[in-house]
Amino acid sequence: MVDMGTRMFVAVRPPESVVDTLTALVEPRREADPQVRWIRTDQAHVTLAFLPDVADGMEERLIEALGRVARRTDAFDLVLDGAGAFPDVTRARELYQGITTGGADIGTLASRVRTAIQRSGNQHDPTRFVAHLTLARIRKPEDATKWWRIIDAFPHQAFPVTHVELYSSTLHGSGADHTLVRSFELRTTAPKVPVDAVPPSA
Repeated sequence: MVDMGTRMFVAVRPPESVVDTLTALVEPRREADPQVRWIRTDQAHVTLAFLPDVADGMEERLIEALGRVARRTDAFDLVLDGAGAFPDVTRARELYQGITTGGADIGTLASRVRTAIQRSGNQHDPTRFVAHLTLARIRKPEDATKWWRIIDAFPHQAFPVTHVELYSSTLHGSGADHTLVRSFELRTTAPKVPVDAVPPSA
């Protein structure tokens, strides 16, 4: 048997206040439809890249590469809003909350993360990046218009993205457990001082 490496992913995790709101929205619906499996809200995140097999000895190179990305990427604001479905709402397998404000910034971050993964000698899933936060998975493809409309009515939530995080993912019968491996702080820039706030020269 060939030894498999570690399943890992790089993600942005929303703050606890956002997770608490998602929990309040999801929990009353969790048992409404046996075909719809809502996520564990404590695992809510926006995936930037998935690494199906990180070999032994390659993790440190990955951590170093992600650290370099974080040091040259400015923190930014992000807004969760709207609904989406993969592959589409009429034959949905996955339902998600979309991203409005911050979509370009998180797209840039995802691109830098994926380049860093490759340069570290690791491989990521090549699926095209679509900025989203998964809320539910559907056991068999179906028309999920009803659930799409419910998610689309969820309130928008804004938060600052200040860190990017590396997780390991361990599969088991009922899903997966995620373990934080390393958190990387994004670069913060000092606020600009308004011109009229600068005292005149002596």
